[in-house]
Parts: sequence; structure tokens; C-alpha cells
Amino acid sequence: KTDLRSKIFPSMKGNGICLGWGPDEFINVSTASKYGVEIVAADWSYNLTVLSGFPLITIPKKASPPIVQENNVHYVTFLMSDGDNQQWNLGNNYSVYKLFGHPNRDKLSLGWTMSPSLYYLAPIVFKLYYESISSEKEENNFIVSPSGNGYIFPSKYDKNKLDSFIDKLNKYMKCVNQKYVAVIDDSSFHDVELWDKFTAKSNIDGIFYLDYKRHDKFQGEILWSNDKPIVSCRDLLWDTIQNEDELVEKINERVRMGETDVKKPSAYTFVYVHVWSKGVHNVEDVVSRLRQNPKVRIVTPEVFMELIKNNVER
Repeated sequence: KTDLRSKIFPSMKGNGICLGWGPDEFINVSTASKYGVEIVAADWSYNLTVLSGFPLITIPKKASPPIVQENNVHYVTFLMSDGDNQQWNLGNNYSVYKLFGHPNRDKLSLGWTMSPSLYYLAPIVFKLYYESISSEKEENNFIVSPSGNGYIFPSKYDKNKLDSFIDKLNKYMKCVNQKYVAVIDDSSFHDVELWDKFTAKSNIDGIFYLDYKRHDKFQGEILWSNDKPIVSCRDLLWDTIQNEDELVEKINERVRMGETDVKKPSAYTFVYVHVWSKGVHNVEDVVSRLRQNPKVRIVTPEVFMELIKNNVER
């Protein structure tokens, strides 16, 4: 209950972590954030006592492919949701056909959100994920799941604890060779002063922003923080909100409307995929159709951000 959380969370010293979940996502995360506590969905995580006993190691990552500079194209990146859910990453995500276990995953240039808690509480499993994408012919990549070390709303997080939260996140990103963070927050996209705290760090090169009330609320708008991109979600692949046909039509329409000048934000589309209603096979369908358009390029989130940094006018 909220009353119980409001008694327990203030008693936690430093940046507290709550392993579990609650009946209402928004109230649960808002309450935890108010007191500087991170939420990690872990109420069905098994064997953490054993898994956390393995030593932490620096995780190697193969080099990203060279960035190909083009103009008169439209870039699209897909980011799979719910990587903040530790129990899901420890459960069937790795092997299930619909998800990470899809046999054609390596042909789609996907992005996967991954909880830092997995690195600390199950490092051997975290390493297994990294080894899987390192053996692929085509690049997939991981970025930090919302909203950093654990699920928080940064704009609601205890201001006296936010700096230490970000310091820990920055160290983690160095250990696992990740550059970008996905953030879910409550109508805070334009709060550049808030994002400056993140982008001031050497290992945080940009943010993928998702609004809580509707992830695509800010429709692909791009802001700059310490000359690093804060990119809002432009489209969703999500049952009852936007299906494959609608997504393909939207992106092809952008090309028809001339949204292919890579110096402008309109030439970039960040798509968030809701893994509870859509899977990798749905992304594969969209990608196969988009690739029929000679002006569409599908890239990983990491390459997507590098292209924005290289091309888009400030």
C-alpha cells in the first residue's frame, strides 16, 4: 500500500533499491522516486542468492560498424520495451521465439533495453546476453533500460540523491560499454536542466525519452543537452495503439513528404516496441516492408544516435 511505502522508503539511506512491484505503476514509481528509491521488477526473480555470487566482470563488446554517411534518406530505429523487468530477463525472454530467442533477431538491427540490476545480481546471465549479440553477423545493441539503475521518474526523484544515482549509472555504463539510456518520465521532456545532469557524465552520450502517459507524446522531437541528443519516441508498435500496417504507412508517408534531409530531426524515427503485445516477428514484418522503400534505413539505436549527433543541425 502507498501508506506503507511512504513509511518504509524514507528510512532507506542513500539510493535505496526496492526489488518487487506494486499494484499501480505510476503511484508506485512516483512514491519511490520522491524518496530516492529505485524500483526493480523482481518479484518473480529466482535464485538471486546463487546468481549474485558470481564475480562482476567488465563486459566486452564488439566494435560498432562504421557509420555510413548518406543524405536523402529516412532513419528508423526499433527499441524493445521492458528491459527494466529483471524477472523477465532472467525468465523466458532469452529463449522465447517471440522475443530475444527469435532466430532472425540478428537480421533486424534491433535495440534491447537491459536492466543494470542484472549485471549486479546475475552477472553470468548478463554476460550470456552480451555473448549472444557479439556472435551475430549484424549488429544488435543494448541500452540502459528506464530509467537508469532502476525504474524512476527523474523529475520526481529526490534532488539530494539524484547526483549519486547518476554517478553510479555512469560507472555502470563504463563497465558494460553502453552509451545511451532510455528514460520514462512524466511530461519532463523539455526540462533540459534535468538532462544536463545526465549528459554531463562522460559515459552517457544521449537519452531516449518516453513519456509515461503516452510514450510517443513528443512525436520525435530532439533536444540538445551538453551537445548530446535527447530524442523523444515518435512511434509505437503496440496492440490497440498502432499496428504494423499503420506504422509502415506513417514512415513511408514521411518519405513521400520529403522528410529525408538528415540535417533535420524529421528524418529520424524512434519506434518503441511493446513486448507484451508485439514481438520480434512483428518487427520483422515491418522491417521487411520498410526495406522495400529505397530511402528508408533501419539502424540500431546506437548508430541512430551517432547519426543524429553527426548530422542534425543544433
